[in-house]
Amino acid sequence: QSTWGNIHSSMRVLVLLSLLGLSQAANWAILVAGSNEYYNYRHQADVCHAYQVLKTNGFSDDNIITMFYDDIANNSENPVKGNLINQPDGPNVYAGCKKDYTGDDVTPQNFLNILEGKSMAGIGSGKTLESGPDDNLFVFFSDHGATGLIAFPNDYLYATDLNAAITRMFEAKKYHQFLFYVEACEAGSMFNNILSANQNVLAVTASDPDHSSYAIYYDDLRQTYLGDVFSVFWMQDSEQKSSTETVLDQFNTVQLETNTSAVCAYGDLTNIEPEQLSLFQGLSTRRNPLSPRAAPLPAAAEVVDSRDVQLRILQHRLEAASDETRPQIAKQLNDLVNLRKQHDRRIHHIATAASGFATRPIVFEATSSSKTDICYPKEHTVENPDCLKELVSTVTKLCGKFDDYSLKHARVLNSICNAGVGAHQLYSAINEACN
Repeated sequence: QSTWGNIHSSMRVLVLLSLLGLSQAANWAILVAGSNEYYNYRHQADVCHAYQVLKTNGFSDDNIITMFYDDIANNSENPVKGNLINQPDGPNVYAGCKKDYTGDDVTPQNFLNILEGKSMAGIGSGKTLESGPDDNLFVFFSDHGATGLIAFPNDYLYATDLNAAITRMFEAKKYHQFLFYVEACEAGSMFNNILSANQNVLAVTASDPDHSSYAIYYDDLRQTYLGDVFSVFWMQDSEQKSSTETVLDQFNTVQLETNTSAVCAYGDLTNIEPEQLSLFQGLSTRRNPLSPRAAPLPAAAEVVDSRDVQLRILQHRLEAASDETRPQIAKQLNDLVNLRKQHDRRIHHIATAASGFATRPIVFEATSSSKTDICYPKEHTVENPDCLKELVSTVTKLCGKFDDYSLKHARVLNSICNAGVGAHQLYSAINEACN
């Protein structure tokens, strides 16, 4: 009878939990790499590594949605086909990494539609976020960024559009709590002075609104960088975490170890930072981490500003080149250096023209240096998002797509908009600068 009594008691608890909606709570995750091309190897390695972390921590494939171009593992430049590693001598994180959305399906609009749980029928795997008011959501994005935007292979996601989608998610009760990690340059600009502290969302960024994030672990065999500093450290920490580690614990650990850029937090710090990390990333029952504990950072030459990754890769390749291949690589390097100079000349030409209409000085470089306000600077806020979109679109149309280096000039374009100058006033100057 005591056994039956225990069963009946357990059933009553389950019924009560069901009535309260607690039994339906689940963990969901969306993992996105926004780049393509081999020199951006690290972003897809970051995302597949994150997938492996979540799987090890008990996530079901049904509750993980991935987006990455999938042009790296079997790329002609990759000497180890079907293989991605995220740190030296690391495991193949590509093995088993599920692919929901690849190639041209990796777009800002698809990402926003998935976030809001809209139908994705006929696109990729068709999976979308089916979370509800009791579920916790973890999102990880890795790619390039700039003031007020993050990059996808062929387009940009702007801060205002992302935060508007988050607001709609909150209003539609698409989550209980939401933890969002962003690996990108100027990533803080996606949330600073924009993300509400009252929507149960905490965004943690690899960089503040004004500075770059950094790549790490150049691999001589693969001739590219394997990971990003912030991403490598949060995943190495997650693989070693205890059941009691909180979101704040991980933030403090990764902020300390990521000494190349300022790791920042925005949104609901009060309610989410004290929560257990396992509520968002799951919890492994086995102690068999993919990574060893994070070692001290390599020498400074091996930790590279994301804006300079393509340049440093070519410099590494030139150093290791044979007499036969050295002239070709030297030419590639020289062409890239000249292209960067051309980008700089163009933006200066555009800014000079804009200064004739500007109501305030136009800012070219980051000016926030105080450690106390580096995550929350007042300058460089996107005051006119529609102007920034139009100006970026006009420059892209007339000058061609931004590359990883020239994306930094979005800061200048935003400053032009903040100074009251619009794309229509600069069309001739932009056309002249680019042609």
